[in-house]
Amino acid sequence: LHINHTLLLVLMCFALTSCGESKTMLGSSRSSVVLVTIDTLRADKTGPYQVGSKATPNIARLAVEGTLFEAAMSPMQMTRPSHYSLFPSLYPRDHGVVNNKISLAPEFKTLAEHFSANGYATAGFVGVSLLGPNSGAERGFDHFDFPRKSRTRPAEEIVTAATQWLKNRD
Repeated sequence: LHINHTLLLVLMCFALTSCGESKTMLGSSRSSVVLVTIDTLRADKTGPYQVGSKATPNIARLAVEGTLFEAAMSPMQMTRPSHYSLFPSLYPRDHGVVNNKISLAPEFKTLAEHFSANGYATAGFVGVSLLGPNSGAERGFDHFDFPRKSRTRPAEEIVTAATQWLKNRD
């Protein structure tokens, strides 16, 4: 994970939960998926990547209990282009979002749209207005929670909203 800034924390959490006991092509029940992105945070300052660090115990625990990607790279050092590369799995030059002023075009399906089309309940919780409504980030979510009064909001507020949504699921 390669992100250069250290002070501004932007958290985007997508909660995707399976509806019912649907089966995959392999016959097993579908898993719930929670995708958390943190923009402008240096990976080498977090527990999973800094041996012995106690600075981010929850991130370290997630790394142990979940999947840790040790060689992930952001395709660009801007919020929209890097997030929008994650959603349709394309480089900025291919999806056209090459700066923070461009929205993701409708022809590029987002990860949430794919999950939603396959029976998942989807929710997005964002901490920065750059990824708010009409940016393209909101597409595919049954529930979309974003900063309404300022450009950013604290991570605690985002986590609280996401946790509450998850608690209201089956």
